[in-house]
Order: sequence, then C-alpha cells, then structure tokens
Amino acid sequence: MTRHTNPIALIILFWLASVGCNSSPTVPVPPPQAVQTTIPDTDGFVTVSGSPDDRYGLDDIALVFNDNSGDGVMTDVENDGSFETRIRAQYHDLLLIQIKRMDKLSQSVSVTVGDTDQ
Repeated sequence: MTRHTNPIALIILFWLASVGCNSSPTVPVPPPQAVQTTIPDTDGFVTVSGSPDDRYGLDDIALVFNDNSGDGVMTDVENDGSFETRIRAQYHDLLLIQIKRMDKLSQSVSVTVGDTDQ
C-alpha cells in the first residue's frame, strides 16, 4: 500500500515547527535599582518612584505590590526609564517592585516603607 503525503500539510507542519523553535536568546529584564518611597501621607498612601534608567522604556510597566496588604498597582515607565505611582501602605509594610516587559518580569526589589536606608 502506497501512502501519499499532502504537500500543503507538509508546508504547514514545517511552518509551525519553525515558528515554535525560536532560536533567539531570551534577554532577562533587569530589576529596578534606584527605588525610593515616601512616608505614608494623611490618606494612607506612599509614592514609589524609580529614577531614570536607560535600561527601560515606554513599552515597560512598573509593578508595585504591598506584601502586607495584598494591594498592587502598575504604571507605565516613562521614556527616560523612570516611573512614579502611589499605593496604599503603612510604616514597615514591605513593597515589592518589578519591571514587566511584554511577558517577562524582572526579579523583584523589596523596599520597607519608612526605612531610612533606602
């Protein structure tokens, strides 16, 4: 018995295999370095800001998560790589900050609200 192969099916299989085998290396997203927070204001919010950093750009998003309360916010990174956002937090709350680039996340950086060693 002779088997005939459909040439269209072979082309589709070859295309799917080549798309699924992207050989370009994955570049890790660097963690934010210069992150500052304010003390809580009268409404119970702190401002979290990242200094300008040429490793980030307009396609990146800064994520801030309050590990104590479970609150989280995200904001677009500015053209110069800086960001600023507000999140509800109290003294001694642990904030985790990451940068998101497409479907990749940087390692998180932790900051304690009210810590003078920032």
